[in-house]
Amino acid sequence: MNNRITVGVLFFALLSLSMQMNASPVVRSYQQHLEAGWNIVSLGIYSGDSPETIYGSGVLEVRRWDPASGEYVVPSTLQPGEGCEVKMAVEADVIPTGSPVTSPYAIQLEKGWNEIGNPFSVDIPWSRIRVDRNGKTKNLKQARKAGWIGSARTMRGGSLKKVRYGQGILAVGEGCRLKAKKHGLTLTFDAEKIWTVLCYLDGDNTDMNTDFSHAFDHFAEDGIGSDDRINIVAQFDRIPGNPSFGGWSIAHRFFVTPGMVPTEDVAIQNWGDGSGGREVDMADPDTLRDFIKWSTKHYPAKRYLLLLGDHGFGWQGLCVDDTSLGDFMLLNDLRDVLLDSPVHFDILALDLCNMHTGEVLYAIEDAPVDISVGSETPGRAWPLWDVFHTIMDDPDIASDDYACNMADLYVDYNEGLGNEDVTLSAVRLGEFSAVTPVLHLVSEAALSKDSWDQVTDLTQTALIALGDSVICEKHGSDYPDTHGVTVYFPPFEGPHGGSIPAVYSCCYLGERTSFADDALWRNLLYCYYWRTDNIDRRILFARDGLQVIDDSYVDLRALLQGIL
Repeated sequence: MNNRITVGVLFFALLSLSMQMNASPVVRSYQQHLEAGWNIVSLGIYSGDSPETIYGSGVLEVRRWDPASGEYVVPSTLQPGEGCEVKMAVEADVIPTGSPVTSPYAIQLEKGWNEIGNPFSVDIPWSRIRVDRNGKTKNLKQARKAGWIGSARTMRGGSLKKVRYGQGILAVGEGCRLKAKKHGLTLTFDAEKIWTVLCYLDGDNTDMNTDFSHAFDHFAEDGIGSDDRINIVAQFDRIPGNPSFGGWSIAHRFFVTPGMVPTEDVAIQNWGDGSGGREVDMADPDTLRDFIKWSTKHYPAKRYLLLLGDHGFGWQGLCVDDTSLGDFMLLNDLRDVLLDSPVHFDILALDLCNMHTGEVLYAIEDAPVDISVGSETPGRAWPLWDVFHTIMDDPDIASDDYACNMADLYVDYNEGLGNEDVTLSAVRLGEFSAVTPVLHLVSEAALSKDSWDQVTDLTQTALIALGDSVICEKHGSDYPDTHGVTVYFPPFEGPHGGSIPAVYSCCYLGERTSFADDALWRNLLYCYYWRTDNIDRRILFARDGLQVIDDSYVDLRALLQGIL
């Protein structure tokens, strides 16, 4: 069966169990140096602590200028981006700690002097701060020229320093005095993000709808969402009949923030064409193409992760849309969409069944993707809340480490639920590009009945290339001989020399999967099914006895080792 295994009727039991396994809340901290004397500071995290607790025992006095009253007040707590004057007895290094702040972040200004500051736990360039007034937006330099704002000054150790708008940075934890010359000004801070995560969630069928709704429940419970370093953007299409989140049953896009429940009122209202949520065909490659272009335009970052979630069918395709007459995305469609991407993806996460096959990886190996993460076998639900928690905790994580972390989280989570029938691997596509040409030579040598030594030499070369491409893999006990990549090799149907499998006969063709031709795999399979004299029979014996995955696949490394 190619159907994904889901939480289904066990939803509430699993929810109870998974709540016991919840990750700890995301915590963000930063180090800040304070000089002896007066400093204007700003909190870059959410914290309910007093300024004295945050900035330590060296605090002599705390005050904040209130432009509304025209006098200093003593704050009991601070909100991110609020400037505050702290007088230190001696210089000190402090480490404020709390919950991350979502970017963009806006502050309302009062006419007159305002004490404001960096609301994030990272430095922010002055050029990424803008001023909004009556529907118009200007950068700080333009706003000053237009007479909206005046000068700004930072203060360390009692020394004031004038800010040069458009140059330099507002350091983490630093505040300033800024003069607003007009009423109704909003100051918006937009941190440069490290990651943008694009979640393409095809829930237009009952079981996937349940999986992804379950994931959004966890996002809200665990505080998973965009912050000052990460964007998490989702397009979630649902099938009618699920009452959760208000019962909507079309596709909506969300800028996911901590604690957000995905109801229609918080969905993106404009997809770039003046309209928001709508019914779409998630199997249409243009739907995915548009989501990628829209997300990367509006939520740019240094690094990108694309996660595709639905049913997967290996080389036959992916993403079935039940409300679009069962439409289905072909493998070549996925390849073309990725090749059209305006950005390079550090990781492609295939939350789909059976997608780490030689056929799939060969199809997308030239796409702008570094690493593919996927399953050799029918899949179960991913703990997406834990997957995203990882980069919220450590956004600077290396892509290799993050990909392997996904595999660990996925298998460990499902094993904790008693599911041993799971696999997940990370493959570097640039390295995988060396595998198929060698497999072609192996097939060619076997089909031409060259010396067995030549076949084994080439097989050894193929094993090395395959090993170089697989970064890591993890599996449950039901699949002890999986190593990261499968290949299509179903058993023949009927008696010895019997009928060729119907799907192979009609569909395993070069126009559907170029691997079939370029690795000579269709020819190899033909000789296997008919047991012809056109092939060295030791190749046939290497296939017999291997564990068959989902009635159609065998592990590629196990097959090559069998030849040796």
